[in-house]
Amino acid sequence: MARRGRGEGAVYRRRDGRWEAQLRLPDGQRKSIYARSRRRAVTKLGDAAWRVDHGLSLQAAKRRVGDYLEYWLEVTRRRVRPTTYEAYELNVRRLQPDLGSLQLARLDAAVIQATYDRLLQAGLSPRSVEQMHAVLHRALRQGLHWGLIATNPTELVAPPRPRKREMTALTTAQLQRLLITTRRERWYPLWVILSTAGLRIGEALALGWESVSLETRRLAVVRSLQRQRGVGLVFAEPKTARSRRSIYLSVLACQALSEHRQRQQPPAASRGGLAGLRPGVRESTRRPAGLGQCDLGSQSCFASRRTPARAGP
Repeated sequence: MARRGRGEGAVYRRRDGRWEAQLRLPDGQRKSIYARSRRRAVTKLGDAAWRVDHGLSLQAAKRRVGDYLEYWLEVTRRRVRPTTYEAYELNVRRLQPDLGSLQLARLDAAVIQATYDRLLQAGLSPRSVEQMHAVLHRALRQGLHWGLIATNPTELVAPPRPRKREMTALTTAQLQRLLITTRRERWYPLWVILSTAGLRIGEALALGWESVSLETRRLAVVRSLQRQRGVGLVFAEPKTARSRRSIYLSVLACQALSEHRQRQQPPAASRGGLAGLRPGVRESTRRPAGLGQCDLGSQSCFASRRTPARAGP
C-alpha cells in the first residue's frame, strides 16, 4: 500500500456520507476538515497544511470575498488619493452582488469571468469592466501577499479590451480663434496657461502667485484642485511625484498672467494666491462654459477671493 503524502493525514468516509480529513497542528492538536468527496477533502487538507506551514490562521480560508474586499478598502484608504479610493469603492460595490458571498479560498477564474460577462450583458461598458478587473486584481494580489490565497485567479481571466479613444486637440487655427475670442474675458489667462504650459486642468486651477515668477518666466506645480465626495473642492498633492515640476512660461503666458494680476485688487493679490485666495474656505459650485466636467467655485479659482478647503488633516 502506498504511503500517504505529507498533509494527507487520515482521510476516511463518515457514516453521514461526508469525507473527513484530519490535520495535525503544531501544538499537537488535530483539525478536522470535511468535504463531500475524498478528492475535495484531500485538496482542502493540502490547503490547510500549506496555511499552517506559513503560519496563517485556518479561519482565514472561511473569509468571504465581500468581507475581504471591504477590509482591503479600509487598508488601501490610507495609501491612495481620495479620488482613487472612490474609484476603488465603486468597483468593489459593483462586484459585491456576484462575488461577495463566495468564500475567498474558493474564488476561481471561471466565476470571475462569468461575472464580467454578465456585467457586460447588463450594459456596463468594456472600459468599466476593465477597471473593475484592475481593482480586483490589485486586491487579490494583496491577499496573495498576505497569504490568504494560494494563487491570484484574476491572472487567468481575460478582461474586455475597450477600444482606445484617439486623443483630439485643437488645431493651431482653432486655438488662435479661442484666444482671440476670449482675449477680454476673465478666462483668457486660464486658456493661455492650458494651451502653452501643458498643465492638467486641476493643476492650472490650483496655481498660486507664490508658484509663479514672471521675472524668471518660471512656474512651479506644487498642488492640484480636485473634487472630493462629501467635502467639495480641495487643494491636494499633485497626481504623481513627477507631477511636481518647474515649467518655463512662454512670452504670451507671462503677458496674460501679468495683466491678470494687475486686474486683481491689491488686497486680494497680497494674500498670495493667483486669484487672491484665502486658505480654508470652501466655495459653492458652478461650471463655467468650456470646462467640461470640471466644476469650479462660484467665481472660479482663477478669479475668486476665496479658496477651497485643503486635503488631509
